[in-house]
Amino acid sequence: MLKLMREWGFPVGLLGLWGVVAAYTLHALVGLQTTQVPVMLAPPVVIEVPRATHGS
Repeated sequence: MLKLMREWGFPVGLLGLWGVVAAYTLHALVGLQTTQVPVMLAPPVVIEVPRATHGS
């Protein structure tokens, strides 16, 4: 029984861990899509530069 656990437990455990990591990665990527703000809908950025007075 212990030999069977050693032969099958490690590969099955690795496949299970791989599945959990893949599901977590996909969940995180889908979550990123919902938090992004589209560039075209964002308000325009206005940059104001102070005018130089040339010595005064």
